[in-house]
Amino acid sequence: MENIRKGDIGRTDSLARKNIKKDDKRIIALAMLDRLCAELGFAKTEIPALAESFTKIQNILIEIMGIISGSGKTLSRGGLDFLDLEIGRLGKELPPLKEFILPGNNKAEAILHLCRTCARVAETAAVAANAPQETLAFINRLSLYLFTLARAQRKI
Repeated sequence: MENIRKGDIGRTDSLARKNIKKDDKRIIALAMLDRLCAELGFAKTEIPALAESFTKIQNILIEIMGIISGSGKTLSRGGLDFLDLEIGRLGKELPPLKEFILPGNNKAEAILHLCRTCARVAETAAVAANAPQETLAFINRLSLYLFTLARAQRKI
């Protein structure tokens, strides 16, 4: 086979390291965060009212990917504060949760639950990759924010 590329044989680069196996925990975390970012992009097209918030979150996720890749930067608290404010605001409008939620009441709710589950998988991968605590807190809080948004779509 001619013109074999590094990715063709299961290797890639990050900011800090070259020629890493694609099954490296950091690369898996980056893939999961990339998926989450893409799912939020899809959600923006289907729920335009959330486009501004989701663009902000996508930019933070890209920053987190840089941190996991080895940029040497740290995540500011601004994103976490934004999520906490939104969770609190939305939570005040919702009744107490009394049952498990089965996603699929409507399209917007289903999309938000899909994003939420992507956030949970990304968080698990970030933990395995030994991501910094502030990035883990953001991803964890993002999952809760998406859950709260999904509940707001159904009003339960």
